[in-house]
Amino acid sequence: MIKRFTLLSVLFVIILMTISSCRVTKDPYAERYLGALKSLIENDRRFKKVYSDNDTLAVKITNRIERVERTIDSLEIYVQSDKRKRYCEYEQSVESAVNIITSKPDESIPRLLEELEESKKLDEQLIVKAVEVEEKAKIEVTTGKLDDVSYEKITDVTTEIKVETAKEIEAKETAIEGLQTAYSAVNPAAIQTEIIETAYETVTRIRTQGNTTQQRNLEQLKLVVDVLEVDKFKQFEAAAFFGPGAFVIKSQDMPKVEAAFGPLINSIIDFVNRYRERNMTLTIVAKGYADATPISKGSSLYNSLKPVTGSEDPSRQDLNRALSRLRADEMSKHMRELLLRRDAELFNNTSNVSIDIVSQGKGEECPYINKPCTIANDPNRRIVTFHWLVTPNKL
Repeated sequence: MIKRFTLLSVLFVIILMTISSCRVTKDPYAERYLGALKSLIENDRRFKKVYSDNDTLAVKITNRIERVERTIDSLEIYVQSDKRKRYCEYEQSVESAVNIITSKPDESIPRLLEELEESKKLDEQLIVKAVEVEEKAKIEVTTGKLDDVSYEKITDVTTEIKVETAKEIEAKETAIEGLQTAYSAVNPAAIQTEIIETAYETVTRIRTQGNTTQQRNLEQLKLVVDVLEVDKFKQFEAAAFFGPGAFVIKSQDMPKVEAAFGPLINSIIDFVNRYRERNMTLTIVAKGYADATPISKGSSLYNSLKPVTGSEDPSRQDLNRALSRLRADEMSKHMRELLLRRDAELFNNTSNVSIDIVSQGKGEECPYINKPCTIANDPNRRIVTFHWLVTPNKL
């Protein structure tokens, strides 16, 4: 009986030793490894979507996803202490998990970073170009080649481009920071999910849209640069259209008006037709000027101008300003009519051009930038000037 008990005891000890030799101590970090792997596999799936059109990279990422999935399955059994399996059979799972977690998240990140940096550089160049256009326009204002209304329209375009481009740069910088964090992290599981997701969204958007936004903004700036290069100013002597104190063009003088406006209209049509597929606005600014000759109170001209001034007792300056404004309005009206009469030529195959005509009465202001007005009744001050500009419409 004792012998039999001793034999059973020895057998029991052998069985315990066998089990102990196979079983390893449960790794306290296994659950953390498992969480890290699950985070990595989600990142890999996002990368796979980004590179769905690249067969080579897609296959590599797919293979890695499959490897991670197998390791996750093994580790889950390891963590759950499944009694049907012996722990020693899953030591490779822990080793595989450690190797995956401590490796770089994806070999394509450097390429993405390069792509983002290049796109950001183009955006920065775009802002520099917009500033250059603004400076060029400012110079043209000082030399009289461009008026204030046209300058404001140009800066509206450049400001919109700068604001939109600055937002693009900010988004790309965030994406770059996120990807650099992902690539340089010792433990990718510690990466902030929000940062990496923002990076993926930006990269996906850029790859989907390409350089569409940049190209559109470059084309807008090119149109503005081109229009700044052409002659956009024309001056007309008021005496050629109006009699003394008159501000209405007679019907019999219309052929003379058409002949005078012809070169200006031709230059506008030539320019517009270079961009006939674009959405744009043609702005024409007419400015009327007058000399400082007094207008007799109670005269027919005085009575015609007084309501326009909005004053019960208008001054000489008020009256001359009103006269210059009415003359600018009259010439603007005929300019529009002539443009629309040539509608088929101006708008051939396109309905993308809108016309904005602005009339201003400058009165006794000196119309010359570099020449003083010293004579009160100088006929050279009785003029109407036209500035025109073409700018792209907002999309």
